[in-house]
Amino acid sequence: MTIVKLADVARAAGVSTAAASVALNHSSTKTIRVTAETALRIQKIAQSLGYVPNISAKRLSGKSARVIGVIMDSHAVPSAFEVLQAITQGALAVGYQVMVSEVHNSIKGVSRAYQELLRYGADGTICLAYDYPGQREDFLNEFSDLKNFVVLNPIAGARLTGPVIDVRGALEEAMNHLKARNCDRIGCIIPDAQVWDIEQRMECFAAWSEANDRPFPECFKVEFSLDRSWIAEAMKRCAETFVRAGKLNAILVFNDLYAAYCCNALQTLGLSIPDDVAVIGWDNSAFCETLTPPLSSIDCNTREQGNTALRLLLQQLNPEGHFPCEGVIRARFIARESSLKKQEKRSASHESDQNSGHTPKQKEV
Repeated sequence: MTIVKLADVARAAGVSTAAASVALNHSSTKTIRVTAETALRIQKIAQSLGYVPNISAKRLSGKSARVIGVIMDSHAVPSAFEVLQAITQGALAVGYQVMVSEVHNSIKGVSRAYQELLRYGADGTICLAYDYPGQREDFLNEFSDLKNFVVLNPIAGARLTGPVIDVRGALEEAMNHLKARNCDRIGCIIPDAQVWDIEQRMECFAAWSEANDRPFPECFKVEFSLDRSWIAEAMKRCAETFVRAGKLNAILVFNDLYAAYCCNALQTLGLSIPDDVAVIGWDNSAFCETLTPPLSSIDCNTREQGNTALRLLLQQLNPEGHFPCEGVIRARFIARESSLKKQEKRSASHESDQNSGHTPKQKEV
C-alpha cells in the first residue's frame, strides 16, 4: 500500500508543503497564512487521498500530536459507541485524530490504557469507562484533579471534570406519566452493581416517592451481559417471578435492549403492553420505534454527551480557544405506545396519519 505524504497532498491541492501543513494542523505562522476556504479544500483533498499525519514525527519535533485518547469498556452498551462517534466526528472537524483504548472492569486497566495513550502522543483523554463496582476509590485516588482528562458523568462531589447528565427531570416526568395512568405498582429492573449511573436513578426514585407519598419502586437486579440468549432468559425469569408474580402494572428498565427482551417475555406470558404492564426503557435507542408496541424511553442525548466531553477537553488543551458548552446535559422522557393510555395511543396514531403516514408520532414530555 502506498503511503500518502504531506507533499502528495500539497501537490494535489496546488499549494506549498508548508501551506498544506498549516491547513491540516489548523495553525498559522508569521509568514504563512491560509484562508479558511483554502484550508477546507486542502483538508478535503487530504481526506480523499487517505492522508494520515505522522504522529511520531510531530512528537519528535516537540509539536502537539493533535491526538485525543478515548478509554472505553469493551463490553459497553450501544449508547457508549454513539458517544464515541460524536467525539470522533467532532475531533476530526477541529483537526484532531482519535485513538481508542479498550478496557474491561479494571481500574488498573484504565490506568495502563491512559499511560499507553500518553506514550503514543495523546494530548488529552476522555474516559468513558471508570466507575467499576468496588473500584471507585482506586479511580479517584489516581485520576482526581488530573489535567487534560475528562470523564463522562462524573460522580457528584468528586474532583473530576466532565459533562454532567441530569436525569432528575426526565425520571420525574416518567413517574408522573405512570401515575397519570393510575399505575400503583411500579417496579424497576437494574444491574446488580453499585455504579454512579444507577445510584443517580435510585436517588431520583426516592425523591419522587417521598414527594408523591408513593412507595419506592420494587427492584429486580440482574447481572449485566451483552449475551442475547442470557438476556432473554433473564428477562423471562423477571417477567414470571417479578412482574407477573408481583402483579406490577409498570416497570422501568435500565436500558432499551433489556426492555425489549422484557416486553417479549411479558407478551409471551399473555400480558398486554401497556394495558396490563406499562414499560419504559433507557437510552432512546434507534430500534425503540420499531418494536411492537414502540418503546417509551429516557433519552440522555448521547451525541451531546460526546460533543460536550470533547469541548470540555478542548477548553483544557486550548485555554484561549472558543469552545463554549454548558457542561450539563438534561435527559428527556420520550413517551411512546408502550406506556400510553388507549386514548393517548389513538391520538398519537391520528396525529401520525395527519402528518406523513410513515413516521410514528412520539410524544416528548
